[in-house]
Amino acid sequence: MSKITQALKFFISRKMIYNWYLMTRIIKTYFNLCYTLFSNIILFTDFKTIVSSLMNIPLPIEA
Repeated sequence: MSKITQALKFFISRKMIYNWYLMTRIIKTYFNLCYTLFSNIILFTDFKTIVSSLMNIPLPIEA
């Protein structure tokens, strides 16, 4: 009986660790996606400001 419970505990702990690993991976990918989006937006705005300054065209503040 104790061997069965030990095996069950081991399986549960392994499953919990695997689930935690999956969760961390999902969170990591989500954060990376958000970061890349944010950095791309910043780069795009910088590009827009550079172009506007080169062409001397005032950009509207409210998009």
